[in-house]
Amino acid sequence: KENDLVEFNMKDKEGNTLGNLAVQVDTFIKNDSNVPISIPPLTRWNSTDLNKLKMQEEDKTEEISVVFDGKPMTFDVPPYIKGGRRVMVPVRNLAESLGCEVAWQDPNEVRINRDNVSIVMYVDKRLYSVNGVKKILDMPPVQAKGRILVPLRFMVQELGCRVIYDDSSKTVYIYSTGNLSSGSTNIPRRTISFLPKSDTRHNTFYVMYTWTFEGREFTLGPFHTPIENLNYYRKKPHPFLNPRTHDIVNQVYTYTSDPDGDKIISAIVSALMNSAAKEGYDEAKTIEFVVSFVQGLPYVSDKASAFQKEYPKYPVETLLDRGGDCEDTALLTAVLLRKLGHGSALLFLPGEYHAAVGVLAPADAKGAYYQHDGKKYLYLETTNSGWKIGQIPKVLGDAKAYVIPLQ
Repeated sequence: KENDLVEFNMKDKEGNTLGNLAVQVDTFIKNDSNVPISIPPLTRWNSTDLNKLKMQEEDKTEEISVVFDGKPMTFDVPPYIKGGRRVMVPVRNLAESLGCEVAWQDPNEVRINRDNVSIVMYVDKRLYSVNGVKKILDMPPVQAKGRILVPLRFMVQELGCRVIYDDSSKTVYIYSTGNLSSGSTNIPRRTISFLPKSDTRHNTFYVMYTWTFEGREFTLGPFHTPIENLNYYRKKPHPFLNPRTHDIVNQVYTYTSDPDGDKIISAIVSALMNSAAKEGYDEAKTIEFVVSFVQGLPYVSDKASAFQKEYPKYPVETLLDRGGDCEDTALLTAVLLRKLGHGSALLFLPGEYHAAVGVLAPADAKGAYYQHDGKKYLYLETTNSGWKIGQIPKVLGDAKAYVIPLQ
């Protein structure tokens, strides 16, 4: 049924577990044997060797401390690390400490409300919503010892707080907006909107970003934006990006020339540049810093974020959704680089069903690159953190690409 979670346990011929796969059911339809099913060709990019997959780390029961605005928090069920990467805490303890009201619609549906923010989540389901906007968690809420536990970081960021985890002391520090340190990389708390008549008193949601650059954690936000901004983009035309058609330049132009969202893009770029200046970064390092910001966004498929098979996003959509697939993060990165005054291009690799960014570089620049009209564009991977400009995944080393420079 819709919203059900289907779990698979994968084993080899000897019965050894290779991994566990959980799939969220977004849509349920009746099977029709007369409807053909199109399955894309298996490539090195959209497949993996299960024997090479690392087993998910087991839950860690070591003691975790949580400090909110300098005061230690107490929980009736101790927080723990799930899957080696997410701190799980009892939802009621956390929510009420943050000034929220908690209600249960049924035993498995939790509703959290504070001011203009309304969060609905479900036990053992990754699907949740904020003010009616559907989103996907990377770790679902769970039940333990008669309590419902949720991923701490997602919840406090949805409520406009900053969170920092100190692995050495196993302590999570939560800061409300008014208690962010002066050295943090935050935009002043305000509403960013491009619609002239946006109602900023109601139906807004918080946006906050956390990512790592050169081993340090940076935070951008929180700021909030009216939901109607996101709904405005959902209603705009979303032409399919097909590099094999003669109209691909116009298709890309639709997404990269967006005067409506320029205010939000400019605010993000301004904040990133200010942060880079405080760190003393030069131009090259600033570009790497901005790239790391996008690389830190979660990979989210079109099906998960927009409930459609193919749904290219406008750069502002990717920012407000805080994630996207390869073409979404590539479009966003290319636009941010252009805003910085640096030449960029979209790279489409149709044989691999993949998209990336081309960073304009001098003729003597080193690294993997593609050429277009006598100009060199270094390859840039945007779907995960850690990729350097000019570094290309080995599986794509000989892939052909269409190069579409931004106008």
